[in-house]
Amino acid sequence: TNAVATGIDRFGDYELLEKIGEGGMGVVYKARQVTADRLVALKLIRPDQLSQFLPAEREQVIARFRNEVQAAAKLDHDHVVTVYDVGEVEGQSYYAMRFVRGQSLKEMLADGPLAPQVAARYIEQVARALSAAHALGILHRDLKPHNVMVDSETDRALLADFGLAKLIEGDQQLTATEAVMGSPPYMSPEQTLDAGKVTAASDIYGLCATLYHLLTGRPPFQAANTVNT
Repeated sequence: TNAVATGIDRFGDYELLEKIGEGGMGVVYKARQVTADRLVALKLIRPDQLSQFLPAEREQVIARFRNEVQAAAKLDHDHVVTVYDVGEVEGQSYYAMRFVRGQSLKEMLADGPLAPQVAARYIEQVARALSAAHALGILHRDLKPHNVMVDSETDRALLADFGLAKLIEGDQQLTATEAVMGSPPYMSPEQTLDAGKVTAASDIYGLCATLYHLLTGRPPFQAANTVNT
């Protein structure tokens, strides 16, 4: 009886209100945490995607998800989306983070490039969050406009989705199997070769590629498909 597969409106301590996004492996709901009586963004691994993997590969995906949680939960910064709760319900891993009322930078780009001063201000805030992550030994590895939220109440940029995060001193075996992971239009050249061997420099590359997109209205590299990009 899992929430994603059956469409039920309750998942453990959470009431699911609406789906607000999904990526390659995760689905995110706007939800209410019942015991704390607060709105959260609830992220779960998509079971339909997990079913495509062999058992050993499935364990790696779950381990990567837990790695994301471990990384995000360590960060307490004004420009990082706060993680409230981590757990598992009936075998399904999840974590709950602050629900941000606002838009992603990707959504803001729908109307064209941002004013240079606005773009610079948001990127400075993300750079400070990234610096704090690096100081804790955490790499993001997926910097792009989609993963930066702008709070509509405070107009602050918030770095989110450490889905590919790696603790620099953590388990090297996990990342060794990841090969090419990330988002090609914003990905450093070394990350296209082996995502497990990237350094903080790759995050800085992604940050600059994001700034490029904010100023020009398109990513620095973009082709008809992933291979060509």
